[in-house]
Amino acid sequence: MGVPPEDIQGNFEHLDVDGSGYLSKEEFHQGLSEFVFSNAPDAPGNFLLGSV
Repeated sequence: MGVPPEDIQGNFEHLDVDGSGYLSKEEFHQGLSEFVFSNAPDAPGNFLLGSV
């Protein structure tokens, strides 16, 4: 998807809301929904594809 390797860890940490080290189905779904629908620049889902 073209995400630079240096951005991957930080993006993952934003999406892993509970800090478990894994993305649950709920965290992934929340992130995808925020990516599509949120206007908040700091919403975790806006880090799904890295910097744009």
